[in-house]
Amino acid sequence: YCGFFLGDPEKYKMAFKKAGWRALTFITSILALVKRAPFFGLSIRYVNAFTNHCEVFFRLKGGGSCFAMMKKP
Repeated sequence: YCGFFLGDPEKYKMAFKKAGWRALTFITSILALVKRAPFFGLSIRYVNAFTNHCEVFFRLKGGGSCFAMMKKP
């Protein structure tokens, strides 16, 4: 559920651009730049991993929780 902000902004950027949604394309472009920054990028990855595991804990279904489920013992 947080994938738009934390997960893979490049993927969403392409989809929004193809759909003609300029504002969301711009926002995801900025998020992609922030994610590439050394400190912020690493921080975002940790927060993304945490939210993925929260989705699993609360039995929510989403893109990130599917990957977190595969790592569960």
